[in-house]
Amino acid sequence: MATPVMFGRAATTGEALATGFLVSRSQRRGLRETLSHERES
Repeated sequence: MATPVMFGRAATTGEALATGFLVSRSQRRGLRETLSHERES
């Protein structure tokens, strides 16, 4: 009974990590664009 619960928790953690990775990557891209725009002006 504990195995399905642990598996579900691991899957949820994996999804959270994947989502956080995608968000942080997009945020980094936005920061890089903002910095380059500030340098140009």
